Amino acid sequence: MPFNPNRLLTVTAGICLLIGASKPSAHAEDWPRWRGPDQTGISLETGLLKEWPTDGPKQVWKKALSGGFSSVVVAEGKLFTQTKERNQEVVLCLDAATGKEIWQLPI
Repeated sequence: MPFNPNRLLTVTAGICLLIGASKPSAHAEDWPRWRGPDQTGISLETGLLKEWPTDGPKQVWKKALSGGFSSVVVAEGKLFTQTKERNQEVVLCLDAATGKEIWQLPI
């Protein structure tokens, strides 16, 4: 896949719900693997919105990525995904609350 600087990792509605749309004092459930903790694709979070705001959920942050295909994993306040940097596949670890890069590892 050619380099595309316009590809963005946008925090999806599910991740927004897990991280930002629940009550501020609530601790979000980790989503440590594809399809969640039980691999069912079902979140057991409580206190979530009953109806979406007209403009949708608030976007917490977004991160520009160069390409590739990967889902995300959220655990212990960190978000993990992978992308390409030039022609090198890399795994990224981001702060789930801010999107700030914590580390990057070529694979």
